This record gives sequence, structure tokens and C-alpha cells, in this order.
Amino acid sequence: MGVASLWKLVDAAAKLWSLLQFAVAEGFDTNRHGTHTIVVGINASIWLNEAQFTHTKGGCWYQ
Repeated sequence: MGVASLWKLVDAAAKLWSLLQFAVAEGFDTNRHGTHTIVVGINASIWLNEAQFTHTKGGCWYQ
């Protein structure tokens, strides 16, 4: 990240939960979206950049 010592600043707000605890608390108890589910976002831009780079360089596709 571009901010020096960012993780030290936000570490005090950290809460250690298991995935099960998080899913129940955010999906069922809080129910933010009215669907009793959690929404997970994945940033796939690094995968797309890697695929474009590999394709333009003529390399073989690797997984």
C-alpha cells in the first residue's frame, strides 16, 4: 500500500473471526442485502494483466 505503516494504524481495529463466525454474523444476523448471504468481491485485475502479458509475449499459458 502507498501509506507507510498503514497496517500498524488499522491493527487496533482488527477482529479475528473464523469464516463460519463471519458468515453467520454478517450473512444471517446482520442480513445487509436481505438475502441472508455474504457478498465476496474478488479483484481479478492481476489475473487479467498476467494473461495479457503472457499473450502479448508469445509465452505459453501457465496455471
